Amino acid sequence: MRITRQNAAIRLAEQARDSSRRRITRQDTAKRALERAKDNSQKKSKRLSLSAIQLAQVKDKLIRRKLRENPDKKFKERECRIRRIELIQEQPEKLAKLRKLDAEKKAKARSSAIFRKRERESKQKHRMQIQEETLQVKLQKFKSKAKEGPTCICVCCGSLWFRSSVLTMSLNKILDKHDQSFVDKIFNVSNSENWVCRTCHVYIQKGQVPRLALSNGLDFPEIPDVLKDLTTLEERLVALRLPFLQIRTLGVDRQCGMKGNVVHIPNDLDTSVACIPRREDQASIIPVILVRRLDHEKPYLFQMVRPVKIYEAAKYLLTTPIYKEEGATLSLDWLEKAVAESQELENSSFKCQDASQSELLKCDQMETMVIQYGSEALKIAPGQWKRPMSLLMDVVADEAAYPTLYGGQRRTIPSNVTVHELWKSKCRRYDRR
Repeated sequence: MRITRQNAAIRLAEQARDSSRRRITRQDTAKRALERAKDNSQKKSKRLSLSAIQLAQVKDKLIRRKLRENPDKKFKERECRIRRIELIQEQPEKLAKLRKLDAEKKAKARSSAIFRKRERESKQKHRMQIQEETLQVKLQKFKSKAKEGPTCICVCCGSLWFRSSVLTMSLNKILDKHDQSFVDKIFNVSNSENWVCRTCHVYIQKGQVPRLALSNGLDFPEIPDVLKDLTTLEERLVALRLPFLQIRTLGVDRQCGMKGNVVHIPNDLDTSVACIPRREDQASIIPVILVRRLDHEKPYLFQMVRPVKIYEAAKYLLTTPIYKEEGATLSLDWLEKAVAESQELENSSFKCQDASQSELLKCDQMETMVIQYGSEALKIAPGQWKRPMSLLMDVVADEAAYPTLYGGQRRTIPSNVTVHELWKSKCRRYDRR
């Protein structure tokens, strides 16, 4: 038979015979009628089986109603519940088994056709109610729900939520089940209402610390007064990384979007601070232009900066762990030269005292907040001729680029927290840095 199958002519002859047989059977009306009858009988048997199941379920419901109406049966049920609670307290392993059985029963009930039918009917009723409502009623409901906004703070993850998205949790109930160390990991934000989001509530019910809890190293560090009121350009001058990105208008609707990649360029702290003019007066303000390269005409940032504020912030950041690891340095000759230059300015001002009013205006440099671009502004490019660093390879990219957010402190993020969850936690955080 194998040898005959290998022959192509024999195979073609067999295929022709099979096709001819099928044609003959298809043309026979009696056989087709028998096949249809078989299919109809199978469908009827399935329908009858479903109706029998429904009848059995209706009977069970009636029996349960009669048992509930009986007061003796209710008393027995209560006794069974009390015994079950006692068993659970003595043997906690049985609790897990009972919960598994309850979950299996619920899953079976949900998989039934009657349960699905009820769900469909309820959804249809809800849709009909929504369609019957007028536009004014819908607007009133929306305004009432969005009146307060996301002002409820979760005590565990520190996220902002609407009132309908949080649950109240009592401290005494948690202390009954867990020790004080677990409670300290959960309650990270002081809140009188003790609001907890639904995600954290599920973890707490299982006796686990949520992944996005602030106690896992996700909380922002405390920022000193030296770094709190820094402007954007002042922060760039004292940061170890200079982030460059392009945000442009896109399409017809003119929405803004990022174009190209985000580039991080290492910044030498000593060279950027040394470019700033040295003055002893703390109230002095100078215009500074930050560019990628000195031959560029358009600025990346153009603001008024305070030299003394930059020096104090850089001096503090040198004591932080990230700046120590990166080996950042700052020359201490800045203040000494500032004193010398201030004395020279004072001597020149004494010489100009006897001059006329017009000569005084020529001698002294008047500083104004309103200044045009390019008019006697300091143009610096700290990242010129430096190789950009990859964000994937740079471990301390965020901490080194934004000292006003992290204060030069390193974060300890758990391994089970993904990047998506980390940024989600930052965007929802009550601390709006």
